[in-house]
Parts: sequence; structure tokens; C-alpha cells
Amino acid sequence: MDFLSNLEYLRLKDVSIKDDDDRFFKWLSGSCTSIKELLLENCLGVNNLIIESSSLESFWCESHDFNDECHLNISGDRLEKLHFDAPIGLVNISAPNLKYLEWFGEFKTRQNLGNLMFLEKAMIYSTTQISNFDVLFDFLCSIRKVKVLILDPIILEGLLEIERELSFISQAKEFKSYNMMNTSLMLLSSHIINSSMLTIWGR
Repeated sequence: MDFLSNLEYLRLKDVSIKDDDDRFFKWLSGSCTSIKELLLENCLGVNNLIIESSSLESFWCESHDFNDECHLNISGDRLEKLHFDAPIGLVNISAPNLKYLEWFGEFKTRQNLGNLMFLEKAMIYSTTQISNFDVLFDFLCSIRKVKVLILDPIILEGLLEIERELSFISQAKEFKSYNMMNTSLMLLSSHIINSSMLTIWGR
């Protein structure tokens, strides 16, 4: 199927993927050599989500069918936009040029995003109560530089309580959260010395 080499956009919604030995995503990575945008919505049957692409620029994934046994492995030097909202186990992402990150996760197991140096905007939310702040802290420390940082107050207040150095907050030019308690806001003030704008809003 030669046309696949010219495919630039692929959206899969409410489909079942027979993914024995991760063959589907290996096939996708090897055959769709011009793919720029990939969207996966409520896809069933995914064991491991493994994507290696030198052309992919945007990856969007939402699913309630994934679980802690699913692993996510993405490698792409051109990847600039990443939206992920699904239960997941181990995470390894190599996207050094990522600019926009939206992540909704559980932070139960190791999640490695490498070093993100060129983020324009990052939105990080927890979909459950956080039980392992070490995993969350390591995840956030992948953010080396960001212009706009938006954190779920569950994440922020938990991090402030464990009193760690929050370098990923201090270097943000603009910081946003919502429904914060006054005590948390006072603790936060010592970490946002480089931010030119602080926004706190209600739900």
C-alpha cells in the first residue's frame, strides 16, 4: 500500500486494534513515513503504545481502556504537540523539541519524558489522588524550561507540602492554577520569583 507513505493525518476512534506483539504500531511507524498528526480516541486492544517517527508533529490520545500494564514509548525529534489522557504504566518519551504538553495521568509508575527545553505551554493534571509523589516529582523535573505552566491544585498543594525545590515552577514565565488555599498561595510565592504573571481561578 504505497499510499501509506504519503499519509499525513490519521484518526482512529472507537476501533478495536488487534495488537499482538505490538505489530500495529510497529507497522504504523515503519509504513507511515510522512505521518504528521496521529489521533487515537477510545481505541480497544492496545497492549503497548510504541511509536517511532521522524515525521510526527502532533500526537493526541484519550482512552479509558488502557491500564497499568500498558506501556507508552514515543520517539520523535519533530514532535511538538502531545496530548495524553489515559491510564498507563511505564512511560518513555523522547521528544526534545516538544512545545505543547497536555498530560492527564495517575502518576503511579515511572514516567520518563527526557529533558524538555523548549516548552511553550504545559498543562499537568492528576486524574486520581496522588499516592507516589516521587513519580510525580520526577515527571515534573523533566520540564527544564516552559513559558506557561498550568498545574492541577492537587498536584501543586501536594508538592508544596513535601517541601522540595520546585525548579520547574521557578523558571516558568507565567504560572496558573485554581482553587488554591491561602496557605498554599503563600508557600508558592517563594517559588515563582521569575514569573511575570500569576493567575489563580475557581473551577
